[in-house]
Amino acid sequence: MLIVALGGIAPIWLIAWIFGFALKKLDKTKIIIYSSFASYIVAIIISGFGNANGGPWNPMIIEYALSLIFVILIRLGIQNFRNKSSSS
Repeated sequence: MLIVALGGIAPIWLIAWIFGFALKKLDKTKIIIYSSFASYIVAIIISGFGNANGGPWNPMIIEYALSLIFVILIRLGIQNFRNKSSSS
C-alpha cells in the first residue's frame, strides 16, 4: 500500500499544479491545500475506473489519501524553505 501511495505522489502533484493556475488569487498556503484536495478527488475518480478491471468501480481511497498527505507536506515544506531563503 505504501508503494502505491508513493507512486501516487506524481499524479496528485501534477493535477494539483494544474488546479493551482485557477486559484492564483489566493495565498500560497490555500492554493496548495485546495488544489491538492481537488487533485485527490480527480485521482479517486480516475483510479476507480482504472482499478475496476471490468468489475465494479473500485477507487484506491486510502492509497491516494496517503499520497495527498505526502504532497501537501512536501509542497508546504518547499514553500517554507523558499520563504526562509528569500527573507534572508
